[in-house]
Amino acid sequence: ADAKAELDAAKAELDSGAVEIANGKAQIAENEELLNQKAAELQAGWEQYNQAMALINPDNLSFEDLNAWLNEQLQELNTQKEQLNTQKGQLNTQLEAVENMLAADPDNQQLLAYKAQIEAGIKQVDDGIKQVEGYIGQIGSAVSQIPVLQETKNQLTAGQEQIDAGWSEIANAKSALEAYEQQYNAGLAEYNSGLAQYEDGLRQLNDGKAEYEEGLKEFNEGKAEYEEGKAEYESAVEDYNEGLKEYEDGLKEWTDGNEEFNEKSADAQEEIEKGRLDIQDAEDELAKLQKPKWHVLDREMMQSVASYGSDADRIDSLGNVFPVLFFLVAVLVSLTCMTRMVEEQRQQIGTFKALGYSGLQIAAKYIGYALLATVAGAVIGVLLGEKFLPAVVLSSYGMLYTGIPYYFVPYNWAQGILAIVLSVACTGGATLAATLKQLKEKPAELMRPEAPKIGKRILLERVSFIWKKLNFTQKSTLRNLFRYKKRFIMTIIGIGGCMSLMLVGFGLRDSITVVAQNQFREIFKHDAAIAIDAEADEQEIRTLEGEIKNYSGVEDYMELCQASVTLKANGIDRSAFIYVPEETDNVFDFVRFRDRVTKQTYDYPENGVALSEKTADMLDVSVGDSIIIEDADGIDSKEVKVEEIVENYVQHYAFMTAETYTEIFGEEPEYNYFYVKYDNQTEEYEKAFSTYMLENDACAGVSLTSDLENQIEDMLDTLNLVIWVLIISAALLACVVLYNLNSINITERRRELATLKVLGFNNMEVAMYIYRENIILTLIGIAAGAVLGTFLHLFTISTVEVDMMMFGRNIGVTSYLICAALTAVFSILVNLVMYSHFKKIDMVESLKSVE
Repeated sequence: ADAKAELDAAKAELDSGAVEIANGKAQIAENEELLNQKAAELQAGWEQYNQAMALINPDNLSFEDLNAWLNEQLQELNTQKEQLNTQKGQLNTQLEAVENMLAADPDNQQLLAYKAQIEAGIKQVDDGIKQVEGYIGQIGSAVSQIPVLQETKNQLTAGQEQIDAGWSEIANAKSALEAYEQQYNAGLAEYNSGLAQYEDGLRQLNDGKAEYEEGLKEFNEGKAEYEEGKAEYESAVEDYNEGLKEYEDGLKEWTDGNEEFNEKSADAQEEIEKGRLDIQDAEDELAKLQKPKWHVLDREMMQSVASYGSDADRIDSLGNVFPVLFFLVAVLVSLTCMTRMVEEQRQQIGTFKALGYSGLQIAAKYIGYALLATVAGAVIGVLLGEKFLPAVVLSSYGMLYTGIPYYFVPYNWAQGILAIVLSVACTGGATLAATLKQLKEKPAELMRPEAPKIGKRILLERVSFIWKKLNFTQKSTLRNLFRYKKRFIMTIIGIGGCMSLMLVGFGLRDSITVVAQNQFREIFKHDAAIAIDAEADEQEIRTLEGEIKNYSGVEDYMELCQASVTLKANGIDRSAFIYVPEETDNVFDFVRFRDRVTKQTYDYPENGVALSEKTADMLDVSVGDSIIIEDADGIDSKEVKVEEIVENYVQHYAFMTAETYTEIFGEEPEYNYFYVKYDNQTEEYEKAFSTYMLENDACAGVSLTSDLENQIEDMLDTLNLVIWVLIISAALLACVVLYNLNSINITERRRELATLKVLGFNNMEVAMYIYRENIILTLIGIAAGAVLGTFLHLFTISTVEVDMMMFGRNIGVTSYLICAALTAVFSILVNLVMYSHFKKIDMVESLKSVE
């Protein structure tokens, strides 16, 4: 009975241990579920963090590398900004010096042109500074987000570590509970074993009661066995107590771990919640950002590409004009040289004929020489010219257009072969014609020198009251001019070509310079255009207007509508801008209406529209005609009468009143610009003005007139190289022509000049005998070149002009004078070089009998 009671007590203790094990498993499962929930919330936080990181760090750089890279970019941009500011200061210093000089001489065109160039440079630098500042702002915003994201990552990482620690603690608790359960199972097995032994002993006891006396010995043995079982039981109880103690120690350890987990779990939850709130704040900021509008433009619609294409078209147009002129003059020079060579060797030709050579054999000798020289020169010209000249032009444009420091200059074999073939045909034809002319004569006639040209009376001799007043030298000079008609014509062509080519070069400069001066100072007189944000409300627009009005230095402003439309007439479509002021009271303070030729001024159109001059020319309309104005979407359109055609150089414009706009489109105009005039055009003022206006939410952008002037000045700077190429080429052309003609003239008149030396003329007097003719021919050539250059300039201007721009049509008087002076200088230099030929004339040899 006692053993049974002890077994029952042990069983009760084992049952209590089983309940505690079950409770421990339930507690562990509950903690696992809680940790799973926290892990899911942490995973969501990681996903939000990764989304935020993908926006600013798509390359998965480390925070240190990303921050270092951004700071490096900021440093480079700040360095560029300092360099641009330094360059700007230098340009401002130059501008101040030019303005001081202009104050003393306000009508100096060269100073005005130089001032425009400097202002163009200032505008270009302003654009660069503005672009760099935009990049600095973008990178600075990215840098400011890095600490927030890094702190968020640290918080998420700390939360992850706490959750991992919780899982580790649960795993340890599970291990302890499993060990205790194993001990429980071992105790239970020992209990079951003891119970089985107890039941077996009891059965044996009951069975042996009848045989008690007989089986006392067996009873004693059984008792001994009982004692032994009891000892085992006591040992089991001792083991159980030890297991129970271990269980209690494990339970206490698990309880302490659970309490620590609960404490850390609360902290982790707080950190996770803080990270979630930070991510939510970042998402709220992103949600506040306005969804941008995408405009997909092909390369042809980009301003820089279109500008480069226009420049390329202009150079292409020039390339279709000037090579023809150079080629024609080169052909004349070749014709003169080869004709002279054949005529000088008429005695050799006569000798060849007398020796029995056929005409074909004799002609082949001179044609072969001409072709050898022509082909060699043409090939060299093609190989060098098609590489050098395009490279020079492209290098100048490479300085204007950022991003094209390298260029490809291929050989145009079609044009090269055409040039070689034409050169061979012209030179070979001239040589053949000169040779056949000589071959027509008999050998005896060819062996004699050609008789001098017979002098004839000139027209001026018939005007006796003038002719009688001329001295002998003057009369001789005038007769010689018309005696050698080929030299007369060739000299005028050479000098006139030189003059006309240089005049075209300087005329192009004048025509483009007048665009910036007239367009942005005389026609459009505003200093800045402020674009209004399309989404700004009326209150914001009025606030912007107040800031413009009250800004220091602002003299006047005007609100207007400027939008893109399509103009149609005579089956022609042209994109243009409409110009609709809110009020026309002060419109002429900002724009001038006048005729380009007569300078007559016009009133603002009340019912119809006023078209810019080039727009009207391209639409083939005049005053009184009608055009169709169609909005950008092609929905609203109406026919309108053209009331005026006004001077304009850049873009196409249609000027109208607000009432006319409403009549055309059926709605009030949406005023989207403020035109502003101020009294301070310095770079510092304009930069401060632009920066201040851009801070207003209603301001979408600020366009400075000085920037537009700078763009045109940049284009002029690149054209300067083309002008220098023209000047140098024209100089070489004049020198070659004059040198050849003078050499031929001296050779043909060698006996005449020797006779003068025999009569007592010194070298200078003999030289002046020829120089007078050259001076007169130079003056005639300059006059002819001025006329030819004027018409060639008009043709060139109409050829190189682009659709969106009209150049000037006049050449400045200064350009005429400079070209004439340069042409005269080239002629003088050739005459000075030829002076040594007069010294070498041998009087004895020249006066020997020609027989």
